[in-house]
Amino acid sequence: MMHIDPRDTDVNSTRSSVDNVAYVVEQKDMPSSHRSPPRQCNDMLFLIAFLAVAGMTVAFAVQFGPKFIQETQLRDNPDTTGFKKVLNYAAMCGGASIGISLAWIVTMMFLGEFVIWASLFFMIGACVFAGIFMTKKLHEREAKVYWWPAPVFGLLALLITLYAVCIRKRVKFAAVHLKIAGNAIFRLPMTLIVALVMVVVQLAWAITWFLGVYGLFDHLEYIKPNHHCADPYSAAKCKLHVKYGPIVGLSVPMLAVFFWGAMVVKNIVAVTVAGTVAAWKVNVSTPLITLGAWGRAMTLSLGSICFGSLVVAILEAIQTVLNSISMVAARSGNCVAACIVGCLACCLGCIKNMVETFNRYAY
Repeated sequence: MMHIDPRDTDVNSTRSSVDNVAYVVEQKDMPSSHRSPPRQCNDMLFLIAFLAVAGMTVAFAVQFGPKFIQETQLRDNPDTTGFKKVLNYAAMCGGASIGISLAWIVTMMFLGEFVIWASLFFMIGACVFAGIFMTKKLHEREAKVYWWPAPVFGLLALLITLYAVCIRKRVKFAAVHLKIAGNAIFRLPMTLIVALVMVVVQLAWAITWFLGVYGLFDHLEYIKPNHHCADPYSAAKCKLHVKYGPIVGLSVPMLAVFFWGAMVVKNIVAVTVAGTVAAWKVNVSTPLITLGAWGRAMTLSLGSICFGSLVVAILEAIQTVLNSISMVAARSGNCVAACIVGCLACCLGCIKNMVETFNRYAY
């Protein structure tokens, strides 16, 4: 489905650097019909569509965002209020996510095996606890079939235990690979810098999307705060007039746009790291490994990244809407509708996970 630049895969990582040079020379001497396809930007249509959609979102944010911020800001108040407060919280969450990500990488490097085993034991313990707790609660309510949680969760705990026994030798293998991958990343600090830059881009995209969407809704008067919302003396009378029909109708395409941009940024980082580690494994002395992989991800491979990200973004947007509908139905007491919509969202989530797996191998 994807066409990623072959530069990161046109050499065999199991060969030495000398053998790889010979391989490249051999490739050059081959007839043109037997050579690898030339490097080019594939899936240009999806790249153009993504740039158009991203540009439209930025235009909405610039044109309608400031007005919406002003309408939610309290007059004559030196403190940050309204939508500006939301932006401050978003910036703080972005900074916290960076720190947590770095801490998690270090943890997986040095405690990878412990984390894997701890996760397995936690799942087994959670199943045992759930079986005992639910059986006790049903017995206290004098239910006729109060005992059913015990065998169900007991069987689940047994299956997880058998799974842990079967993979016990692979846990060490996985932990070693996690350590090698972590060492590769920290030996190439430019990879972390690229990741931090893309986190900032991700945060900027989220803020731009929120400003654009809510600014557009405010401009179309789908969401309209009254004049009390900007008055510090009558803020208690603030009311938000919402037209739910048009908002729900625009939710799927606008959510698809948001998830598309987020997935593109995420997959650019994935392609960059994959290309960097592959080149580092073949030849450590290659200059500008990370910048080269990042440049290819941002140019030659960007069309394919946009293509794969679009499929996942559409599924993610539909799943989000279905989950919201299921939540509303559950709160209104319509358990049947909540169950049906929840099952649809679950099936859609399984399809989305499969597509993400395909994309991961393609990238």
